[in-house]
Amino acid sequence: PLSRDVGYDAHTNSAKMSIITQNVDTLHSRANSQHVTELHGRNDRLICMSCGSFVDRLQFQNELEDLNADWLASVASAAACGSQQEQRPDGDAELGKHQSYSSLSIPCCPHCQRGFLKPDVVFFGDTVPKTRVNRCYDAVRHADGLLCVGSSL
Repeated sequence: PLSRDVGYDAHTNSAKMSIITQNVDTLHSRANSQHVTELHGRNDRLICMSCGSFVDRLQFQNELEDLNADWLASVASAAACGSQQEQRPDGDAELGKHQSYSSLSIPCCPHCQRGFLKPDVVFFGDTVPKTRVNRCYDAVRHADGLLCVGSSL
């Protein structure tokens, strides 16, 4: 039997509309679309590299800022004094070559207490999780038609 994410109704033997997107912005889910597979993951959560648990990205960001309030204040102070700092379009910032990162505290996974957290997205060179790929193949296999919009897949 197929999962509900595939969008196949075993009772009526018919396919429902499934959405497979490369976007990581959860736009389809926030629009209340059903049967959405976010092929390249979601940018609103982190995944533990040890135990596979998910953590809300905003919660992590708030904890990161709380743990590093003094460090952030020193960066802001350096910027106010004319230190070169550039905000990039992707949200990253160039802080300068002489900024020390040794005092930064990085929260570990709250579930296993040891794992490293990373955004739950497929970066260049990464592999899409096999279960997600199989979900997409199942959706396409059971589709009555296929519409591809703006995709290089």
